This record gives sequence, C-alpha cells and structure tokens, in this order.
Amino acid sequence: MLDRRLAEQRIWPAIDLPRSGTRREEQLLSAATLLAVNHWRRALSGLRPDEAMQGLTAQLARHPSNSDFVLFVNRQAALDEVEQPEARRLRPTG
Repeated sequence: MLDRRLAEQRIWPAIDLPRSGTRREEQLLSAATLLAVNHWRRALSGLRPDEAMQGLTAQLARHPSNSDFVLFVNRQAALDEVEQPEARRLRPTG
C-alpha cells in the first residue's frame, strides 16, 4: 500500500510495509520467499514506516538480486532460531 507521508519525505518506494501484502501470498510466492517475507515483516513490525522502508532498501542494496536477499534473510532467521528461539527476530546488520 502506498503511503503519501513517505512520498512527501522523498522515501522511495513509498510503501507502507506493514499494511502491504495479500491474503493469497502463499499462492503467489515460493515457500522460501514467503518465509523470508514473513521474517522480514516481523523484524520491521516495530519500526515507523519510514524507518522500515529505509531499512529494507538499505538491505536490498547490499544484495545483487532478490534471490540473494531471500537466502540472506532465511539464513539470518535460521541463525536467530538457533541462538534465541524465543526471539524469532532478525538481527540488525551493519
């Protein structure tokens, strides 16, 4: 879902991540991608929309492709599960 406040702050893409999504994601995305999307949404859920979008775009810029980003998120989630199973949140990265 587009967010006018993000666009006014010149944050692109101006997507409100917590409000975006569909009830049919499991039919549209592969299992690995769906897992990464769910982990990333949980990790960003406590942030303001501008912080979430800036964090996501910063992480995407660090990876040459979407598939590399999905692998990264799923690896981080697996590490977090081993280290702190109760936390189930991604570790912030540089």
